[in-house]
Amino acid sequence: MKALIIIDMENDFVDRKGALRVDKAVECVEPIRRLRAQMKREGQPVIYVCDTHFKGDREFEKWGSHTVDGTWGAEIIDALKPDKDDYVIKKWRYSAFFATPLDMLLKQLSVDTIVLTGVLTDVCIQHTAADAYFRGYKTVVPRSCTATLTEERKEYALNFIRQMYDAEIVD
Repeated sequence: MKALIIIDMENDFVDRKGALRVDKAVECVEPIRRLRAQMKREGQPVIYVCDTHFKGDREFEKWGSHTVDGTWGAEIIDALKPDKDDYVIKKWRYSAFFATPLDMLLKQLSVDTIVLTGVLTDVCIQHTAADAYFRGYKTVVPRSCTATLTEERKEYALNFIRQMYDAEIVD
């Protein structure tokens, strides 16, 4: 079974008023919406993984304050709000697997293939793909469903994910 994983499509990354806005993130909203609808029609689970921080997190030294737990910036954007049967997991570091219940949830749902979408291609998507590979999951990354700061960084990350983690990169 496949699962769609939507990573960090939160106000602070996508909305123009966001604290750590990724300009190209808006370009992947509609492709993710379409893919989400297709996966739901097929009966595949949809899992949101949300970057979440507490005040004073050490990551703020690198990226500035963003997605602070309980704030507007940490909320999933309106265009991709989860349905009541979707899953939502908070993460505190780049990988969706690190110190989260994601692996346990995927096993419970009998998932063997994950479809990674969201931001940033060269940070959270890449680290999640690594951890998925180490745990034995097949990984698919739809090119139009991810975004990062530049196209060069996105292409580098997608090639790296394909080469190092045997992920399938699709259009």
